[in-house]
Amino acid sequence: MASNISSSHPRHGSLHKLCSRALLAVLALAVFSAIPAQAYSTEEYFTISGSGITSSGTLYLATTPDPNVDEITGVSGTFTDANAGGFSGAITGLVAGSYDSTSPSFDPYSYDNLFYPNSTTVTCHGYSSTGDLDFCGLLFTVTGGYLVSPYYVGSTGTLLDLGPGNKDIGTYAVDINFSDAAPEPSSWLFLASGLLLMGLLRFRKPDGARQL
Repeated sequence: MASNISSSHPRHGSLHKLCSRALLAVLALAVFSAIPAQAYSTEEYFTISGSGITSSGTLYLATTPDPNVDEITGVSGTFTDANAGGFSGAITGLVAGSYDSTSPSFDPYSYDNLFYPNSTTVTCHGYSSTGDLDFCGLLFTVTGGYLVSPYYVGSTGTLLDLGPGNKDIGTYAVDINFSDAAPEPSSWLFLASGLLLMGLLRFRKPDGARQL
């Protein structure tokens, strides 16, 4: 007579289920920790182009009590001014600013290093502007002793660059674009692998019973 007999001891099966559930929990935690937060990013990618200017990089931000404004705490990337007397090099750092649009820093032009994630209309130094930066904008350094200040005049992106000794090189109308920093490709690979493993464990059929 044929009968179904489990291929493993009941206690062994319970332990296997417990281990599988624990592994699922660990994978779930790892997978969801790899998903980038969409509500807020402490980094923003930027590109600046037009009028012979090409620049791209990352802004590093810190939140403030006001959800409409963040403080720019750092910057990295590259910058090129292809105009006569221009220059090209790595962005080497942020010049410390006041973080106060009502009392901006001044050296040799005004800047406050503030970022507006909701592109609100704000006033700095008596001038109103609408965008991710205000009229005072930010100030960063480029290899060779150069200074660069992107800002907005009204709703128009503008850029001022200076040579060593604060020599005025030029002021240009430019397109300034920002986007949330994207996750690294390795994060997406880790996420996909975790989801696949979770699926295999969740839907794997139990071992077949032995026929006697």
